[in-house]
Amino acid sequence: MAGQKNHFKIYAPKIFNQTIPYAIDRYVAEVKRLYRVMNNQLEHETYLASDHYSIADISSYPWIYEDDQLALGDYPNLKQWVPSIQKWDAVIQATRIAEESLDAYTKQHGEEASSITTSKKAKKLFGTDNGTH
Repeated sequence: MAGQKNHFKIYAPKIFNQTIPYAIDRYVAEVKRLYRVMNNQLEHETYLASDHYSIADISSYPWIYEDDQLALGDYPNLKQWVPSIQKWDAVIQATRIAEESLDAYTKQHGEEASSITTSKKAKKLFGTDNGTH
């Protein structure tokens, strides 16, 4: 759901010059609903599936951590959960590797090349460079 939200809210307007309000509203609302579910779960548990760190936390964290489109202020338990995930060694290492990789790529290819909004990347990600298939 978060990927669809990002596609219609971020990528479609920049890459394809398309803004589709229904799609944006639909996926933003669905992500907010999922955040409410997670926030409610975290009222009673330390982690998303139980009191133990699990694949639920591992797979959800990147979408929530990277989501600057939705403020977590409305979801206090989820907001508190983010730093609890960030303390895990594997998360620290993965974040460092991702940042180093992006920095190296940007140095080699330039700032514009690291942007997801380039035509070349649109073709690779979405199978198109102009909004058509």
